[in-house]
Amino acid sequence: MARRPDVIIMDLEMPIMGGLEALQHIRHYQLEANQTPSFIIAYSGNDDAQSCAVYLQAGFDACLNKPSNRDEVAAMLRQATNAAA
Repeated sequence: MARRPDVIIMDLEMPIMGGLEALQHIRHYQLEANQTPSFIIAYSGNDDAQSCAVYLQAGFDACLNKPSNRDEVAAMLRQATNAAA
C-alpha cells in the first residue's frame, strides 16, 4: 500500500479473498488515500462475454482470459498504458 501499482492483474479465484472482493478493497483504499486508481485486470478462466461484462461492471478495467500467452498479456499492458495517457 506504500506504493500504488500502475497495473494489477487480479486472479478472481483466490483462497483467502476472491478477486471481486479484493478489487473493492483496493478501489476503496485508493479513493480514501486520494490515489490515482490502478488499472486492474480481471484474470479468469471464465472467458465468455457475459462474465467479462460482470467484471467490468464490478469495476475492473479489462479482462484477460486464462491461460494467456505473451502476446495477449503484452496487448493488455499496452491497453493499460494507453488508458493512463
